[in-house]
Order: sequence, then C-alpha cells, then structure tokens
Amino acid sequence: MNLEPMSSNGCCEMSLVIIHKKHCMYLGLCKTSKSILVRVDNRWMGTVPSNTPHSENEHGSIQPYLVAYFPCSGSSINKNKKWLRDYIRDAITKDMKYLYCSEKTLSCNTPREGTLPPIVKEWPYRPVQTDANNCYLRSHNVGYRIRLGDALYQWFRDQECKSFVFSKSNYNTCINK
Repeated sequence: MNLEPMSSNGCCEMSLVIIHKKHCMYLGLCKTSKSILVRVDNRWMGTVPSNTPHSENEHGSIQPYLVAYFPCSGSSINKNKKWLRDYIRDAITKDMKYLYCSEKTLSCNTPREGTLPPIVKEWPYRPVQTDANNCYLRSHNVGYRIRLGDALYQWFRDQECKSFVFSKSNYNTCINK
C-alpha cells in the first residue's frame, strides 16, 4: 500500500482496533512526508502499564501515547518495517505490555529515530477516562480528531449533535467526558 500525505505537515493514517479484557482502544499508524509514527489512542488509564510515561498537561489531560517514530527512508528502514510488523502482531494477540512496549524484556527495541515529528505536538489533550463505559467512542474520537483536524472534527460533531439519533444534551454529556 502506498500512502502519501496530502501536505508536508499532513499525514496519512490508519487505525486498528485493539480489544483487551472488554476494553477498546486504537493503534494509529501514521505516515508523514518524512516519518512513520505509531500511536496508541486510549483514554482509560486503568489498562496502561504503570511504568508507561504519558504526556500530560497542567489540567491532567493526556495525549495519545507515542510508541515509536522513524524516518520513512534510511539505512534502518527494513529493520524498522520488521519491528512494526512484529509489533502489530504482538500488540493484537498478546498483552498490553506489548502494545505499550513497557517491558524491556519483551524485545520491543522500539525505534525512536530522527527528530520528533512536529505533528506530535499538535495531538489533542483529552481528559483521562475514569470508567470503562463507552471506551469505543472515546478512544476512537482521539484519533478521529487527529486525522480530520480540529475544525473538520468539530463540524462533524456539530452535525451529529443535530442528528435525530442523538438528543443534543445526552450526546454532549457522553462525548465530553
């Protein structure tokens, strides 16, 4: 598959759903013009291994977890592609420790090569989810907002709020948690 970003700051992305003990989260695979990024969208910290560093702002909101990033080309691209293939297999079939590469004994050898792509600083901070209710939507919306950008994401949310399917007050209560 040949994914090409739409602009030099944009990215092409796909999401894989990950189910762990009746909890839903997403693995985001993003390709910018120069880098490949691997991200976990999971707002329920109850499933995150305790030794996992997570970006947090002054309000206690978290960003998606950046697992790995590496240049799209270079001398280690084949090694990194193999790592990514093995990582996806293990993250889906094994344990949360593999998803977050939180144990050195798991031979994750997580690539973090080159400079940190600027797109990471633009990822939204969202409140930590305090229960396991509606994790499918809450974790999905983090990646959805990143893929669409704030303006388009807000437009879609506004359209959903107007929909006959949702009563506006109940939808906003659910989505803003």
